[in-house]
Amino acid sequence: DDSFVPEGFVRARHILFLASEGDCEAKAAALTARIERGEIDFDDAALRFSACPTRDLHGALGTFASLSRLREGTLSGDSMPYDGKD
Repeated sequence: DDSFVPEGFVRARHILFLASEGDCEAKAAALTARIERGEIDFDDAALRFSACPTRDLHGALGTFASLSRLREGTLSGDSMPYDGKD
């Protein structure tokens, strides 16, 4: 079951906007508002609007024991998309 997250773990997903596409913060805020209003769900938003290859995974980055790997920037470059395994 993809929705199961073990206790003490977190699931990370994202939508990436490229700086070359204009005002990323405004686009992110507008899309967040649409998601919160129920106009579009996160999975569809990631698939339609993300510039990251994880869009095909609905923005999924994986399941982690903590978000420290994300903060350390270890999920960049050749490691994307991350398979959720440490």
